[in-house]
Amino acid sequence: MEQEHASADALRQEILERSKSDAKAIIDEAEVDAVRLRAVAKTEAEKVQAEILKKAAVQAEAVRKRILSGVHLEVKKQHLQVMEGTLSKIFQAVKDRLEAFRKDKTYGAFLEKLTLEGIEALDSAEIRVIPGELERPLLGGDKLAGIEKEAEKRKRKVRLGLSDQTLAEGGVVLVSADGRTRFDNSFSARIRRYQGDLRMTAMKQLG
Repeated sequence: MEQEHASADALRQEILERSKSDAKAIIDEAEVDAVRLRAVAKTEAEKVQAEILKKAAVQAEAVRKRILSGVHLEVKKQHLQVMEGTLSKIFQAVKDRLEAFRKDKTYGAFLEKLTLEGIEALDSAEIRVIPGELERPLLGGDKLAGIEKEAEKRKRKVRLGLSDQTLAEGGVVLVSADGRTRFDNSFSARIRRYQGDLRMTAMKQLG
């Protein structure tokens, strides 16, 4: 009986020791798994963080580009507004200088040039000249006859006459006898024709 009891105690002791050993092994394995899981979790977290930062950087760059684009457009818009304002002043200055030129002693020769340009542009043997108020006396008398002779030298035989109409500005407008064709050589028309060239020249100087 005592022997059986001793055997039972030994068996319990063996089972207990084995249980402790198994428990330790399980705990050790669990700790290893925990370390591995923490490492995996850390790696995944770093990947997620890197992805988030990457997306944030892309979004930030897109926002920065939109902001810079908006700023660039606004600066360009303001620059164009300033340039247009300056060009308007330049064109007005050209008009003012032309208006002042009407009172210059050399203006008569320039007026003759404007009239000859119109004669060459119109295919008509008889042309009416519409002058401005200050231009009418400069084209009176034998002035038109002199222009006719100059035109004949250029192989254009034409008969000129002053119209009863009067321009509200400087320069002249030439109209064929039948009224079907006309050549506008008034100051405003000349500025419009050369406005593109004047604009390009001014823009180059303005940068």
